[in-house]
Amino acid sequence: MAGKKNTFDEANIIVRKNYTTRNSKVKHRIHTNDGHELYLLLQGDISFSIDGSIYKLVPYDMLVISNKEIHKTIINRDVPHERIYIYFDPDYLAEFDNSSYDLLQMFENRRHGFGNRINAALVKKYELDSYFEDIYTWFRSNAPEKHIMMLSILLQLIVKVNTICNNSREEEAIKEDVEYNDKIYQIIRYISSNLDKKISLEDLETRFFIDKYYLCHLFKNITGYTVVDYINYKKVLSAKEQLKKGKPISEVWTQFGFLNYSSFYRTFRKMAGMSPTEYSIAARERKDRTKK
Repeated sequence: MAGKKNTFDEANIIVRKNYTTRNSKVKHRIHTNDGHELYLLLQGDISFSIDGSIYKLVPYDMLVISNKEIHKTIINRDVPHERIYIYFDPDYLAEFDNSSYDLLQMFENRRHGFGNRINAALVKKYELDSYFEDIYTWFRSNAPEKHIMMLSILLQLIVKVNTICNNSREEEAIKEDVEYNDKIYQIIRYISSNLDKKISLEDLETRFFIDKYYLCHLFKNITGYTVVDYINYKKVLSAKEQLKKGKPISEVWTQFGFLNYSSFYRTFRKMAGMSPTEYSIAARERKDRTKK
């Protein structure tokens, strides 16, 4: 069976501007992206669940979401919902990320589920919305300079976001207005730090003094995932990163605490939509294309 098509098989930067009216009919699923995402809400009454944290958004709030963060849109009221979002392949920007400047710091050096939101006041103050509109205009263009302009605008937007987040006064504003359950957050942090181990519900029950049945109910309500599926999803996300770096499959499945290759294969295919071998080949091909 052919593997799942990767988002970036045809383009390294993808921009969408979506408008929906009957949002109660739209099914927003829990997911991760193949690449990093920049999201701007233009209108609507929604919240975003990101790795156990809930962000209540207002128009012109912006989100920074890494490809390791599990997230979902939550519709609060059935009113028109309009947004622009940018997906990009981090490997495509690798040449601009170096020891003197950490270009992708807000995606890759941030606690998952925290610091995702840049509020509307900051978006307007720094005119971030204009970058979204400009890159969307170029995305729809057929001009020969299209891809150069899109790359240029994206780089400027990311640099400006980094500047905002490194400003101590603005950083405090970014940390505000996020809801999370401290117990679930502690468990998520523990899972993320122990992906090399086999983690059971009984282990979590003992370590965090919480009944495992209540934990399952609470965890599913907050994250949208069962505990077991969340653990497996995080293991597969980390396994994908290792495979992208060229690490042998035989080393990867043992690194993340799977009992055998068959267990790893089944879990990986279920979560990634393709086999580990298919993913490794596709990752290598994308890397080769990016270098050209």
